[in-house]
Amino acid sequence: MLKSSTAWRERAYRSTAASPPIHAVAVPPAVVPPYRRFYDPETLVPPVWSARPGLWERAFALVAGPPPDGRACFIHRDYHPGNTLWTAGRLTGVVDWIGGSWGPPSVDLGHMRVNLAVDAGLDVADRFLAAHRTLTGADHHPWWDVASAVDCAPEMGPSWRGMEDLVAAALARLGG
Repeated sequence: MLKSSTAWRERAYRSTAASPPIHAVAVPPAVVPPYRRFYDPETLVPPVWSARPGLWERAFALVAGPPPDGRACFIHRDYHPGNTLWTAGRLTGVVDWIGGSWGPPSVDLGHMRVNLAVDAGLDVADRFLAAHRTLTGADHHPWWDVASAVDCAPEMGPSWRGMEDLVAAALARLGG
């Protein structure tokens, strides 16, 4: 179901402000577990609900290889709109820290983008990323969008088809 309200979309864009403080938390890497994939992409098959199995095969092949180089920091690991708290239109908290780990900040951006693409469309996911770039100046490698979608696909149903547009766009940016 698309979240079409202007207030919801505005919250999605403003959620970008929470990620830099999360990624700046001074946690020694040994204190939190390292980032890990939820699934081995070499063992996955395209979701039964997908009409685009070739897209998933390309995605699995891509993320079976090594991730792009990048800095590591503290990450939420399950950063999405459902894990943000709001009061009077202001972001007041981020919840569900069970996946907190040490890894690339693009893990959080990719996970948020997957959820936004599903709930509100690729345009909203792209606007979130543009807002993040404006705020931080940091780049986001599209490999992480594909990896985030691959990590979600085995557990999601037909209502998650919107993430296929995100995967297709990321693969196109990567030349695949």
